[in-house]
Amino acid sequence: FDDNENEINPPSGHGIPFGMVTEFSGPPNSGKTQLSLSIAARAAFSDQLDVHYIAGGTSRGALTRRLHSLCLELARDATMARWGLTSDGELTTEMGREVKNAALAALERVRLCSVPDAYSLLGMLARIDGKETRRTTGVDNSTKREVCGALLVVDSVSGCLGHHLSGDEAGSALANQVALTLRRMARTHDGRLSG
Repeated sequence: FDDNENEINPPSGHGIPFGMVTEFSGPPNSGKTQLSLSIAARAAFSDQLDVHYIAGGTSRGALTRRLHSLCLELARDATMARWGLTSDGELTTEMGREVKNAALAALERVRLCSVPDAYSLLGMLARIDGKETRRTTGVDNSTKREVCGALLVVDSVSGCLGHHLSGDEAGSALANQVALTLRRMARTHDGRLSG
């Protein structure tokens, strides 16, 4: 998955590699969530990927509004380019409808949920894993459109694990279980899901 907008350069080249866990770290308010939302919007809009966005205790409403704005921006840029307009050009009513429809189509590929703790996170990961497994093996035909792949975003693992990490072994075991689950899912599904 290549994110043209942001400078993400793993050792293998540009973008975020499929089949691997990629972690963004930094101090609070350094833009990790905005980067994650930008990647999710671009994956859903430009790459036609299904996106599972799990927020650790963050308000779903705020994230949904930000994601909607990003999808509208991408749709507006794509529509302007398709009609040969510059970024300061005016959209017609028809173009405006095209922008809204394209943004909504991208948002339909995003499943956003919020989890309060590590147990809920592990439960959600198990549900996503099962759904993706059924879809890739052809057991689940509920998707009427062709699926190009999937992206899983967990924002933020530390938000889900923080209160479990009080120095006891149970907190460390939960952290390890989340890490192992994410790595196994990345290897198993490898981003090349097709319906």
